[in-house]
Amino acid sequence: MRIKPGAVLLILLTALLVILLAYRVVLLSPPSPEADEVHPRPLVKLLVRHDGEVLAISGNGSYEVGLPRELDLTVRLSNEADEPGLRGELAAGILLRFEGARIRSYELRGFRSAIGIGEGATIIDPVNATMVELFSDRLGAWQSAEAELRLSVEAEGCLTIHYRGWITDEDDMVHNPVSGSEEHYIARYPPERYPDNPPDSRWAGEEFQRYRVYVVELCPSG
Repeated sequence: MRIKPGAVLLILLTALLVILLAYRVVLLSPPSPEADEVHPRPLVKLLVRHDGEVLAISGNGSYEVGLPRELDLTVRLSNEADEPGLRGELAAGILLRFEGARIRSYELRGFRSAIGIGEGATIIDPVNATMVELFSDRLGAWQSAEAELRLSVEAEGCLTIHYRGWITDEDDMVHNPVSGSEEHYIARYPPERYPDNPPDSRWAGEEFQRYRVYVVELCPSG
């Protein structure tokens, strides 16, 4: 049986196409990250503007400041490590809860979205909320995201801010004992630790407030 030259040419072209596709997949596709036990290192800073000055806050603390009825607050989430975060809609973020103030307005500068959280962990508009979450879809090594918040201060005494941050690791995995599944490691601020601040999402949903937070008090000066 003789094979026609046209059929031979078709076979050769098909083989060449397969080889080219394999080359693109194997050699040109970016390699998947491999687990390295190195994690992002989130840091949250609160920048409070008062009396013409800026007070930079990290961690816990109590401060005397001029406490007007409208307070400008910048919140910044930074990745202080060479390890980049995961790319995804909720890959990094900040949670803030205010006692004695509400969000009057906000502007995202690097964060992609914001939600307010109401009673029973319901999602509401951030404006007029006393609890908000800000989300970034990725924080690379040594990158940061900011948001400008204008607060309506209702407290007669001290304004209290509860806050935490997180960045999801792009390659390292951790076991979630509630779901029984493996998931991406979550680096936290305050730093993750067992058993009260684990690097997994076991308390996602209605129990999200069980993760550790830092607490700051801003009290009227004088």
